[in-house]
Amino acid sequence: MQIRIDQALTDKRLLGAALGDNTTWQTWRIVMKAAFGLSLNEEEARAFASVAGSRKPPEQRVRELWCIIGRRGGKSRMAAAVAVYCAAFVKHRLAAGEIGIMLVLAASTAQAKTVFEYIRGFLDNSPALRKEVLNANPRCAMA
Repeated sequence: MQIRIDQALTDKRLLGAALGDNTTWQTWRIVMKAAFGLSLNEEEARAFASVAGSRKPPEQRVRELWCIIGRRGGKSRMAAAVAVYCAAFVKHRLAAGEIGIMLVLAASTAQAKTVFEYIRGFLDNSPALRKEVLNANPRCAMA
């Protein structure tokens, strides 16, 4: 059984362990559910419409998600949550011996470090994910 993004975000054994209060992250959870092409119930569809305007929820997982969010709106934490989700729960085709790498881009080294610390927080706070970490060595580079 594959774990859906909305399940991972609310499960206290997974990403929900570091997110805290589910009601605080409800709109983000709904946006992520839509971005991953999952169907929304009526209440979720109304919440999605309140932030997406006239756009309908996508019918399949999006390749890119653009959000206009103000300061302290949870952008870095949600970027970290999505990175951990995609690394841990999305099936990838890797060759034998190949090591998967999750790339998270940020506008500055300071922002990249913030996202990395959130990623570390998600992994450290999850009883299930904590066991999956072999090495937590960040490789940050600026172009």
